[in-house]
Amino acid sequence: MSDDRVNDLLTRFMERLNEQIGADHERVREDNARKRRLFRQSPALGIASNIIQGPMGLEPETDEEFLAYASRRVRTILDDPLCVRYNNYLSGRNGHHPNTEWWHALGHQMLVEAVWSNAITRAQMTPEVIRDHAQHDSMITVWDPRLFPDDGGPLLLSPTEAAFEWMGRTRTAQTYLWHQNTLEAACAAPLPEHVFQPNALPFTSLFFSFEMAAWTTRESDMLAQETGEKIPGHTETWWCLITRLGDAGAMLTFDRQTWPDDERLLGMQYLVMEPLPWGARWPQDFEGRLHFNQIGAVLRMLAFMQAPFVDTIPMTRSLPRPIRRDYDRVNKKWPTQQVSIITLRARPQEPTYRDGDVEGALRQYQHSWWVNGHYRWQYYPSTREHKLIAIAPFMKQIGKPLLRQLRDVSR
Repeated sequence: MSDDRVNDLLTRFMERLNEQIGADHERVREDNARKRRLFRQSPALGIASNIIQGPMGLEPETDEEFLAYASRRVRTILDDPLCVRYNNYLSGRNGHHPNTEWWHALGHQMLVEAVWSNAITRAQMTPEVIRDHAQHDSMITVWDPRLFPDDGGPLLLSPTEAAFEWMGRTRTAQTYLWHQNTLEAACAAPLPEHVFQPNALPFTSLFFSFEMAAWTTRESDMLAQETGEKIPGHTETWWCLITRLGDAGAMLTFDRQTWPDDERLLGMQYLVMEPLPWGARWPQDFEGRLHFNQIGAVLRMLAFMQAPFVDTIPMTRSLPRPIRRDYDRVNKKWPTQQVSIITLRARPQEPTYRDGDVEGALRQYQHSWWVNGHYRWQYYPSTREHKLIAIAPFMKQIGKPLLRQLRDVSR
């Protein structure tokens, strides 16, 4: 695929996104001006709106206001009993903390929402900031330098406003927990050529929490921020967020944690952001992307979770009793947000079939056999649209002796 087409897709994506940002800025200014006129007529209403921050409250317009709103929200998150419990779980004695329970995914989502407010740009990562994080043994979180380079950037958003925006998108996203075996099943088959369309996303925003670190890679030339030297280490990803951005497309965001082999050095977390324009063709329009493999994995997951043999029904679940008691102690209601656990409805079995011919077959086969699961770019005449779908493993020529295959099946 020509570089001109790819660059044109990304350029139009950013142009449409900036048009939406500009329109949203204008809407906020007009709404705030209307509310201020109303507050001048009724000062009591203005005082009440500032206290409760309800629908009549002013929306932030400046970086100072975005920072104040975000800081208030972060304090609420970190004081939430569920978030406290999840933090305690992560800081337990054994160093292995998989996300196995549904409430782990919800606590994970709350922590990620708070992470956005701590993100800095590469230009802000000064030696003083690095020393401060090293003293507090905390991880530095860095914005994707392609969106916020030192000399400005393609977005009409400041990093502070972007953090506030993505905090909201994370908070309202539908929550999904991916167990490791289901993730491996979703990513096992190759992707056919297809076009990325709005029907790929069942919700406006989706938050994926992984049971284990996903997309782990070994690195030999990681940069140690403390010394400036190249060192060995590894990277891993624990979550991703996919969110619609109007008619521009969607944005894929995920963490890329870098961990040096030398435990005395500080780990870092990059907030990677990959634009997914509507109408982009796989794989042609994504070849050469820095995170080509991760984009392909997410496209598989989106198709896999909409397959009829996969259960993704969102359910309102009851928190464990100890966490509910924590909420009762502080006189708060526990969250009722729905969480989906991606599971297979049934595991394929290999039954033994009797001998016999298959009626109506144009070709004669001596055996039946299993066809591996795969993805298909399917056309639907009723809706006149294509859709990327996942096909479950199935048996061909049922009724013939089964052609045995060695399989390693785990669930």
